[in-house]
Amino acid sequence: MEWLSVDRIENGIAVCEDEHRNQKEITLEKIEGTPREGDMIFWDNGKYHISEEETAKRREKILRLQKSLFGD
Repeated sequence: MEWLSVDRIENGIAVCEDEHRNQKEITLEKIEGTPREGDMIFWDNGKYHISEEETAKRREKILRLQKSLFGD
């Protein structure tokens, strides 16, 4: 499954990055729900969907990395 991270929202378009840091622009109509910066989305059944579970995992991973670099 291809995961994309929402980098930012601009003029009705979600600017996303894949795991190789390639950018992809997706119109908001193609995303089920309302994406926010940092959300993880995936393609299924003709639409992109937000994964709260994957988003939470990625945010936790980033927090752990920040703590290891900068401390509490």
